[in-house]
Amino acid sequence: MNIKKILFIIILLLIGIYNVSAKDISYSINKYDDEIFKYIEKGYDKDLKEDGYVLGGNFLKEKIEQDDVLYNDYQVILAKYNNKDKLIWKYTYGDTKEDYIDCLTYTYDESGNIDGYLIITKKTGSITDNTTNNNSVLLKINFDGKLVWEKEIFDGSIIKIIPTYNSDNLIDGYVSIMNNESGSSLVKYDKNFEVISKRDFLNTTLKDLTLIKEDEKIIGYAVIQDSSLIGLDINGYSDVVLDDLSKYKSSNLLESNNGFILYGITSEVKLKKGDSSYYLINYVNNEQKWETIGNTSVSKNGKIILLPIYKNNIIEEYLLMYKNGVDSSYEVVKLDIDGNILKKVKKINNNYYDIENFYAKGTTIYFIGQINCPEDDNCEYDNNSLYLVSDEDKVIEVQDNTSSNVIIVFSIIFIILIGGVLIIRKKTKK
Repeated sequence: MNIKKILFIIILLLIGIYNVSAKDISYSINKYDDEIFKYIEKGYDKDLKEDGYVLGGNFLKEKIEQDDVLYNDYQVILAKYNNKDKLIWKYTYGDTKEDYIDCLTYTYDESGNIDGYLIITKKTGSITDNTTNNNSVLLKINFDGKLVWEKEIFDGSIIKIIPTYNSDNLIDGYVSIMNNESGSSLVKYDKNFEVISKRDFLNTTLKDLTLIKEDEKIIGYAVIQDSSLIGLDINGYSDVVLDDLSKYKSSNLLESNNGFILYGITSEVKLKKGDSSYYLINYVNNEQKWETIGNTSVSKNGKIILLPIYKNNIIEEYLLMYKNGVDSSYEVVKLDIDGNILKKVKKINNNYYDIENFYAKGTTIYFIGQINCPEDDNCEYDNNSLYLVSDEDKVIEVQDNTSSNVIIVFSIIFIILIGGVLIIRKKTKK
């Protein structure tokens, strides 16, 4: 057997040992120099059958020079991918001023059924217009990617909006956080976006919002007000201060089957590597029911997203995505509804990706964000949108000491084999 065949066999063995059967496939609009996806929702057809995903984001249409000043014409984009991950349609919004997407959710008909997609952005305009307009604009897009209507909100800009439910567990409207120069407001809308109620929080800022539930019924709202966690009743009043959040590096809110979830990044941990990890706290009846602290280093500046996994409209588990604080990889762990860490289901080692959001269905995870060209590479793109489909939930990680031992063993085997081949070849020549 010649040396080339031996080397080929060794390489195959190494690949076989380290292969994790990854099946990640990356898609992109790949049309503009700068594009990014930030929101992902399930896509539907006219019969309300799931037929893919809609992705919301921004792209740089062009650079415009005006009076010796160079302007970036960023616009909003909504893209539909079918179940075979093929781009079906895209809708764009924006004039020559910079336009960015603020929220993406669904619109509903009178029966509470999904009948389109809702984009929230700022009122667009021209770079030649010197007036400033920070009012939000609501855009309803139908299942074919066409604009149905546009509605301007004149009291400020909406930074978050979530659907609300009636006693029969049917969608009956929305609740939102709206910011303006005076502070923030908690605004409730019906399905047609007519204001039902509004509470102003003057000279303060609301940063996040979620529903508080009890036996699957909405009984109030939780908000992050500056650095405080506040519980509100169903009318948006009767404030109860639940916690001081200044001790955390970041804080986010998410609904739960009972109460709600507070989660984010904390430095109140003891790790072998790194000084921050994730935390989750379930509040029920204005008290902590359980708390989970991560045992993995998490980047203080990275994205952390908690995704509820539903079955028959009930949350049965959670997926938590974070950026590893040691190797900058993106990881996803699975937790049960009591906050117990079940297992790690995904680890993405790639310096090209900035992941903004994700969604999961079965064992398939959909990541969205941006693909970046490293400074030391000569790419044909600058910053492309990322739609990464991963149909593997297996994770194989080698611990540091194990990894070193494996490398040493294979190095010795490799040297022995090569040495043996050379000795055999010398004897053969003699």
